[in-house]
Amino acid sequence: MVHIIMYVKFVDNIPCFTPKIGTCIKLLNNLEKGDNIMVKVFIIFLSILLISSCSDCKKNYLSEYGRLLKESKNDKTKINDAIQLLKTEYKNNPESKMAAKQLASLYSSNGKNDSALFLITKLIEDDEKDIYELYYGRGNIKFIMKDYDSSIEDYYKAVRIKSDNRILYNQIIIAKMWKDYNINGEWKIKESDISKLINEVYPSNMNKPLADEFKNFYQ
Repeated sequence: MVHIIMYVKFVDNIPCFTPKIGTCIKLLNNLEKGDNIMVKVFIIFLSILLISSCSDCKKNYLSEYGRLLKESKNDKTKINDAIQLLKTEYKNNPESKMAAKQLASLYSSNGKNDSALFLITKLIEDDEKDIYELYYGRGNIKFIMKDYDSSIEDYYKAVRIKSDNRILYNQIIIAKMWKDYNINGEWKIKESDISKLINEVYPSNMNKPLADEFKNFYQ
């Protein structure tokens, strides 16, 4: 599975895009259920966000990368071509953080989560300037791999850097829901449990979401 990835610019930093929590929850739910269409849509969505936020967007490989992603909707072999393109770019230009992030995304979309984790961890160790996004992205990959404890740890690392980001707190809640209340694929959770998680995770000085906003995730 992405799968998720990853390291992306948080959507609330993009003026033209302010998603509702319900939309994010539904998307994550579909990813967890293995909906391949949603996985591909999410990967392309993340790639667009990455391109929009990068500092080296004028690199020639990006136009070819975008073309391959578009064509991959009808020709799955184009994904492998895109991976090879990014591997070559990263090999020739090890300082290209953008290529590394995109490569991690495509690795994960093809089920190569270990390779994706390796790349993101390397970026973190290299003191990538957007390190809180990398922690968030690595947490997302671990979430998809069902390593909920580790994903929660990475989300909290991101929170310590970006303490005003509501998406991070919501992700922690979602990961805790899956960790503690999804038993053998069956939900054992009540609205009061969600309210407890919200109060546990969110700082007292922040506006908190309603428990109802998480219902679409488990119903």
